[in-house]
Amino acid sequence: MIGASLIIKRTATTTMTVGIISFIDPTSQLPFLPTFTYNYKFGNSWEFDFILPQRILFRKPIAAKGRLSLGTEFGGNGFYVNTSGVNNFPKVLEYSQLEVNTGAIYEHKFSNQIIATFKGGLTNFISNRLTEKGKANKDYLYNNTQEPSGYFNIGISFNPFGKK
Repeated sequence: MIGASLIIKRTATTTMTVGIISFIDPTSQLPFLPTFTYNYKFGNSWEFDFILPQRILFRKPIAAKGRLSLGTEFGGNGFYVNTSGVNNFPKVLEYSQLEVNTGAIYEHKFSNQIIATFKGGLTNFISNRLTEKGKANKDYLYNNTQEPSGYFNIGISFNPFGKK
């Protein structure tokens, strides 16, 4: 990936940027994306965080060490499929999904280095494709559609250089 952004506006309550991200990987489903970010802090401790095309969230601090976010995030998943032993198929394939997750996120800071994240909501699938590893995503071998489904995710982040 290669990206660049330019800050258009920055005040105590508002930050706005524009930019572009280019994907060098030929297997990427999108060759490039324009980016736009807008962050606004309301007086009542809520914050609006909009990053096109990644997310649109409303955030609020909860107690001293927590943060609740409500909104939508755009993302993807991918994994390799080994097909050795299957006739007429390349040896390694890649299955990729583009998805939109809508729901709630709770982040809790246990220390300056450790943060736990809890996510849950509804996933809507935009694209599901199987391609030969290293080949362009537009040259897919198989694609499918999936109905929306619920999701739940728990994660722990460790930053050895985390500061207050």
